[in-house]
Amino acid sequence: MSFGNVFKTAAALFAVLTAAVTLPSVVSAQVQADPGELELISELTGYRASYVQQGPEWVFDETYRVYLAEPLPRATTLTPDPLARQQAISRLRTVGLLFIPDSTNKRIMTFDPITGDLIDPNFILLDNDATGTVVNAIMGPTDNILVSDQTRDVVHQYDLDGNYLGIFAPAGGANTAILDNIRGIALKQNGHLLVTVAAGGNQNAIAEFDFDGNWVGNFIAAGSGGLNSPFEVYLREDTDWLVGGSSSSMVHRYHLDTGDYLGNFAPVATFPQQILELPTTNVLVANFSSTQGVHEFLADGSLVGVYRPAALSSFRGVWELPNGNILTSTSGGVYEIDRSNNLIATKYTGQSRYIEYVVDWTVSIENPDESDERPAEVPTALAINAVAPNPFNPRTTVFFDLPQAKEVTLAIHDLRGRLVATLWQGALAGGHHRIDWDGLDAQGHAMPSGIYLARLTTAGGEGRTVKMTLAR
Repeated sequence: MSFGNVFKTAAALFAVLTAAVTLPSVVSAQVQADPGELELISELTGYRASYVQQGPEWVFDETYRVYLAEPLPRATTLTPDPLARQQAISRLRTVGLLFIPDSTNKRIMTFDPITGDLIDPNFILLDNDATGTVVNAIMGPTDNILVSDQTRDVVHQYDLDGNYLGIFAPAGGANTAILDNIRGIALKQNGHLLVTVAAGGNQNAIAEFDFDGNWVGNFIAAGSGGLNSPFEVYLREDTDWLVGGSSSSMVHRYHLDTGDYLGNFAPVATFPQQILELPTTNVLVANFSSTQGVHEFLADGSLVGVYRPAALSSFRGVWELPNGNILTSTSGGVYEIDRSNNLIATKYTGQSRYIEYVVDWTVSIENPDESDERPAEVPTALAINAVAPNPFNPRTTVFFDLPQAKEVTLAIHDLRGRLVATLWQGALAGGHHRIDWDGLDAQGHAMPSGIYLARLTTAGGEGRTVKMTLAR
């Protein structure tokens, strides 16, 4: 972010510290102020904030009138747990996982999307030297994990084994003319990466990057519709993009394909962060300050309610569990709450960021042999052998094998794991099978162009998932 530039040369550091010396009355007058304000500044900037200089690395910032410092490196050596990782990988390839970054310990934790329970706290140990404040982690367009870094102004990439692959965007490294003070990230229907930009030369825009991390321009123009300090960019299927602005205290609406401003979805005072559309089409928004809590809206933006147990504050992430309760992350941990403002369970204690549903869609099956000759013998393993054609418009066929008679479900999901359509649910004999998808959702509506997941699961919990591309 732009403030981080002061750390890049000794001369700049000296100049800012010299300026701070001339303002002792301003700083000392604020020492007794509400510490909640410091938490708010830290959230906005990604840096640690203090009313007093705690060391030479703490630099006075004229905008916020406080001292700021980069996040500390990971204080302890974290040890991966092979058994926990094995369990997480198994869930990733069947029902999926929830990724939640821990910005203090610089790691990506995994949670069960069904129960909300912690599975592996050290699933990805982020590179301690390259990483600053992580906010959002998603599955990327090329079988990688993408991680937004608020203070280093880049999107990092990792493989599923936890290896650091370097900077994904911007290609070539940090460039504050493109990305500065970034938070939420998402994939467009075409697989391009969208990144919220809150500062620098591209302030208040949603930047777009191709499959190689090259900036291709802004999907949402800087300041469009009054957007100010975006924290989240979220796709409502077949509807629009929702973008929350912390300084505009608003969730804004933008066109599904063009990114043009459509209007405001709902006011949220004053710090909307993660957004989630429910199967009912209701929308949940985690709000960090003022009217803190998880806000629920109807699809038209009408407020349903605000959920906040008395013990919790500073809400960041949100996910709905199958039991109807809400999983939320705050600056203090990850919690299960209900819509009666009860704290049901504490799932994790510590700095927690956005909650992102992910599934392993690394397998991309291309067209089968044109002869489509299928062996006569019963297959020996559960498998999805082909999706053909792929890409497709508007119809494709999923070819899969069952080693024996089983109760199975073949369903189509979007990249956020939301169910689009169930193609088959019931018993099938062992052997080779093929089922068509016509590109429609469960209500018969045509789905937009984009990447979708075909997921085959058995009653015993075994599963396979492949990706396909609808290109209208």
